[in-house]
Amino acid sequence: MKKDAKNLTKEDIVESFVTAYEIIEKKKAKDSFASDFLKYPIVVSFRALSVVLGILAASVIGTIVVMIKNNKITDWINGISIFLLLISLFLLLVIFVIYCWKVSTEIKKEKDKNFIISYFSAIIAIVALIISIIAYLKS
Repeated sequence: MKKDAKNLTKEDIVESFVTAYEIIEKKKAKDSFASDFLKYPIVVSFRALSVVLGILAASVIGTIVVMIKNNKITDWINGISIFLLLISLFLLLVIFVIYCWKVSTEIKKEKDKNFIISYFSAIIAIVALIISIIAYLKS
């Protein structure tokens, strides 16, 4: 039985909003193939990037240890500046590792198809820009 707009209660309004929300969520669940198809390569690439950056950060620590062990530093000023440079590089790499891992986790949880497609397009554009810069520098 339909009610007039004057006879609606708060419960009726809330129930209609909940029903509309459930219908929208069901439609989004049906459209998840395209977003899932684009989502997982992005997640894998960001997680792989975080692993590579983690290995690079570990190699920076290894470089510091080797430099200290072999007494490669002869001047104190140069030694301190090189040490601070390597420590700052290590901290920057650790921040990027954490950032890449968090981004991949966030994208994995994302349900909005338009956001995922635009993110994928942006990544493809950045990769194309990097490739074109490399090709320009090689010629």
